[in-house]
Amino acid sequence: MSRHQQDTKLCGKQQANIFSVVCQRCSGKCIVCDSHVNLVKRAKMCITCATNQNESCVVCSTDIKEGDPTFPGEYCRECVLLERDKDGCPATGSVSITRIDDFYHKRRVQR
Repeated sequence: MSRHQQDTKLCGKQQANIFSVVCQRCSGKCIVCDSHVNLVKRAKMCITCATNQNESCVVCSTDIKEGDPTFPGEYCRECVLLERDKDGCPATGSVSITRIDDFYHKRRVQR
């Protein structure tokens, strides 16, 4: 249920041909609405999230250790019909960390 917390934000960038990975705890759920039924389409993520998230879960952002099983992130049928699979990269990130990064990036650009 990390999607429903106030300090998380979806990436939303254009998706590449890199499939997302979820941990064992988040497997079997839709990565958008947490539904457990009718998983039909594998989720893709953007290149920046794929390189920044070295084997971490797309939903809860926990690191997947070597040897732990990984599962593909999937969308349910309802989210595919509502075209939520086309909204962009489904990876979550912390808003507080994103705000800090944006602050220092703007500062670097101004100099």
